[in-house]
Amino acid sequence: MPFKKSEQERKTEGTDHLEKKLFLYIQKTVNAEMAPIYQMLNQFARHISKLENRVSDLEKMYTESGAIHERYLEDSACGGKGNSGGVPPVIFQEIKVDKLFIEKFDQANNLGTIGIKELSGHLNIGTTYEKAGLEEAGAEMKGEYEELKEKYKQKMDEMKGKGNKDGSR
Repeated sequence: MPFKKSEQERKTEGTDHLEKKLFLYIQKTVNAEMAPIYQMLNQFARHISKLENRVSDLEKMYTESGAIHERYLEDSACGGKGNSGGVPPVIFQEIKVDKLFIEKFDQANNLGTIGIKELSGHLNIGTTYEKAGLEEAGAEMKGEYEELKEKYKQKMDEMKGKGNKDGSR
């Protein structure tokens, strides 16, 4: 004899089925709404993981640099001039200067006592101008020198004259 279901049981089965469908629909809707939030949470978790790795690397580098610094201080305190401790040497690069302007130049010649038995020629100490080697030059060179000297004086007088006209002096 087959067992017949009562009408009450049939109604509860229908409501159970309807509840299951409703539950599945709500679950899909919630999952669809929460998917972007879950995606952002996953991105944040990956980003935090990367940052934690970077911080741990920085901590390692800091402890290593502290150890190197301590070894350097120990070496310098002991008077060790070697390159132990892993500190790289200082390298100087070559520098080329095109123009050099000197505002003031002081030169001190400390010759002390010089014993001279015989002396011939010229001894110039310090900076010498104009007649340094003029005595030995020929008459032609002396003439050229005098011409250049006169031109120089004329130019200087012209420049001084212009400066006075402008009211600079």
